[in-house]
Amino acid sequence: ETFPHIAFVGMEPAVKPAARATRSGKIAVLATPGTFAGDLFSHTRDAHARDVEVLTVYPPDWVARVERGEIDSPETFASVQNIVEPLLAQGVDEIVLGCTHYPFLAPQIEKIAAGRATLFDPSDAVAEQTARMVKTFWISETPTVSPTHVFYTSGDAASFAALVRKLIGTFVSAGQRLDQDL
Repeated sequence: ETFPHIAFVGMEPAVKPAARATRSGKIAVLATPGTFAGDLFSHTRDAHARDVEVLTVYPPDWVARVERGEIDSPETFASVQNIVEPLLAQGVDEIVLGCTHYPFLAPQIEKIAAGRATLFDPSDAVAEQTARMVKTFWISETPTVSPTHVFYTSGDAASFAALVRKLIGTFVSAGQRLDQDL
């Protein structure tokens, strides 16, 4: 309602494919409290994972670690290990990422899981939905302009530009409108 001119694409944890894939009958969803409290998560879990044990875990420091660019520090590895190892010990064989920040920690999760669990990252599905929306609502079959990425931050622009470079390898300049053609 506040931004009627902007389309939003949400991230829904991939509970349905994880529930279908599990061999142990146990999956884990890693997300934030807001995701777990939402109607969408409850509906998806109830509709597609009735016969599966769904463990919900909120890693309290992961978002802050990613936002600081600490995706490959020993402390971050220890934090990821402290969350993932107990899940594996409980027999979880599917791990679902339910936060936009968590895919940056996927290499750490996969290293710890070491083939004992499959990781479900909904990023590709979110990107596909975004592409469908863009095609449907804004871009004709023959675009007349090159795509531009605009980044906004409420924090320090220089720190944010450095973080974007580290996380996604895109150069952005700080202190001005942060546009970058990819």
